[in-house]
Amino acid sequence: MIDHGAGLINVPLDKWDVWNDLISKYYLSGDMKTLKDWTYVNGIQGVTFDHKQNLPKPDINPEDYE
Repeated sequence: MIDHGAGLINVPLDKWDVWNDLISKYYLSGDMKTLKDWTYVNGIQGVTFDHKQNLPKPDINPEDYE
């Protein structure tokens, strides 16, 4: 994630109970929405989203990662 500018998932220790509950529900249901939304708010560090900028998409060549 870090290499591609996506930040780092780091769930604070005081939120592990919620994280474990959400990830268990995801494993049982396959529904990722609640887990993903919660993780974006509580568990991703190193990225600041600025939706007001019209930045170009990065040019990624999959062959660079083989």
